[in-house]
Amino acid sequence: MKIVIEKNPKKNKNSVYAKFLLVAAFVIALVGVAALTSTIYQFCYYIKEYTAQGYSTAVIVKSFLMTQLVPGVADSLALYGGVSIILFTARKIFIKIFELDKQNIKIDAEEKAEINNADNVETEAKE
Repeated sequence: MKIVIEKNPKKNKNSVYAKFLLVAAFVIALVGVAALTSTIYQFCYYIKEYTAQGYSTAVIVKSFLMTQLVPGVADSLALYGGVSIILFTARKIFIKIFELDKQNIKIDAEEKAEINNADNVETEAKE
């Protein structure tokens, strides 16, 4: 028995849902980059302000590094990066699922006859 499964050459990348997932992932990634930039800018601003007040730069960096910079960077990367990666993955899964739905299965004429004969035999056996 020879059954041939042919895949359509076109993937369903142009569907509205796939485009929405891609745009949402890019927007969330951009918001994450903006939050990361804001955190780093705020850290530099704090260093500048406290050194203007007369504090030592080493003391400021030591105190603000673990309380301001590291949590802000980790938060931006984990939250926004994670959500954008999840959306990219959901888009790929969506495309794969609808690619499987559009496969064409071709069966030769001889095999169709065999399948029909087998169906006829089953119905006769049931009667």
